[in-house]
Amino acid sequence: MILFSVEASFGSLHLQKTHFKQLTLLVGVSGVGKTKIISFLHLVRAVGLNHAKKAPGMKWKTVFNIDGKKYLWEGKTSSDKKNQQYLEIQSASVKDNQKNDEIFLEESIKIDGEAIVFRDHSKELFEYKGAALPKLKWSESAITLLAEETEIAPLHQALQNILVSDRDPTWYMEHPRLEDDLLSESFVALQSKKSVPLLVRAKALQDYFPDRFSEIVRDYIDIFPYVEDVKIVSAKEYFPQNIVGPVDLWIVVIKEKDVAEWIDGPSISDGMLRTLYFLLELYLAPKGSIFLVDEFENNLGINCLPQLAKMIIERAGDLQFVLTSHHPYVINNIPWTNWKLVTRSGNDISTVDAEDVPALQTKSTIDRFYLLINSDAYKEGVR
Repeated sequence: MILFSVEASFGSLHLQKTHFKQLTLLVGVSGVGKTKIISFLHLVRAVGLNHAKKAPGMKWKTVFNIDGKKYLWEGKTSSDKKNQQYLEIQSASVKDNQKNDEIFLEESIKIDGEAIVFRDHSKELFEYKGAALPKLKWSESAITLLAEETEIAPLHQALQNILVSDRDPTWYMEHPRLEDDLLSESFVALQSKKSVPLLVRAKALQDYFPDRFSEIVRDYIDIFPYVEDVKIVSAKEYFPQNIVGPVDLWIVVIKEKDVAEWIDGPSISDGMLRTLYFLLELYLAPKGSIFLVDEFENNLGINCLPQLAKMIIERAGDLQFVLTSHHPYVINNIPWTNWKLVTRSGNDISTVDAEDVPALQTKSTIDRFYLLINSDAYKEGVR
């Protein structure tokens, strides 16, 4: 499964049709709309899996290639101007407790050009494979309403497989009440439990699939060679003096060389914790996932970036990545043929493949990042 292209409008912004490769690195000066593209992708997921209030007044056209078939999904939601002040990746623009007045005004799904779903609220029309359906909720997407149908299920799964990297990871979590067999059945089954918090799945990985967890630890030690071990443990067992009452926590701890005691979360640097979370996200992402990472370098030291970029390249066969970055260590470690230059003219955001930027079409040994930031296309990013 691969996200092929997206075109969308939300609020005052319009994203021109943008194609994505198996690995796409969005580059450009600050303010051109790199983060907004990530936000658009997140909103497309939210409106498809939830309801119209997740993106009021949005219009989109998205193409997925799934098992050799082309899925075209288009839609438009009703506008609620008071909810269009912000386009935020984590809040998806509105809070869940607001009144749900927004609806799907239009929606269609085509598979290899064949119309499967057609909705038009102005005509009170909702057709599936040419047959009119009984009255269904206009506030929910056809993908959600028809998720169990054979033709729609792959598209529903594709939206579920859009994952957003956590930019603010936590080092602890209260013990959840989960049945062990929900997380221990198989590694693939564990990967599929995307609704389960990452730290919970990481604990299950450590307990039930220790060889795979050891791979993460080895990769982590390669980045931080002064580290001996990483675990997710009971706070009551390792730090009983810090726990009061009956509640226990699972916490991230690391063991450094020549340091007698285990180091718990509050004493772990933001960069070290962010690196561990990113490794866990990579290992626990199901095959076929679309992984969104905004400002990849955030909270990461220079010593981390080349190796993490290498891991992304290695996983790009199983996962699809859409990243943004300003950092030369990131950009230079991603093949330049995977760069996509973002520019903005007024409210219109557009992109161009780096291969189509004249200044980069050279056999010169000059660093391509240097050529990129000195190209007219880059410097004139906002017009």
